[in-house]
Amino acid sequence: EQRRNESLVVYTAIIGGRDRLRDPPCAPQGVSFVCFTDDRALFSTTWSIVHVQPISADPVRTARYYKILSHRHFPEFDCSLWLDGSIVPAGDPRDLVERSLNGADVALHTHQ
Repeated sequence: EQRRNESLVVYTAIIGGRDRLRDPPCAPQGVSFVCFTDDRALFSTTWSIVHVQPISADPVRTARYYKILSHRHFPEFDCSLWLDGSIVPAGDPRDLVERSLNGADVALHTHQ
């Protein structure tokens, strides 16, 4: 199944100053990058910054709210790719989506 032409959002959440947002070396046209954060000073030339209020005193719990509910936060996109705030996307994220999904609707990686 070809996914190259589907709309893709790459997203993360940085809550409570736990991580530092880094711009990807490659930001392909047609791929949206969104960061949910409670840090009003956070700035990026690549990521769209969405300021949010924590839903919990626990920053991890707030970040997970955005992590697992992409279908609610991004209904206009065909595909979504979560990256932890500490991860820098290294290439065209569409390549990773194509390889990982391989015809499936959901792909997960082993967490180590």
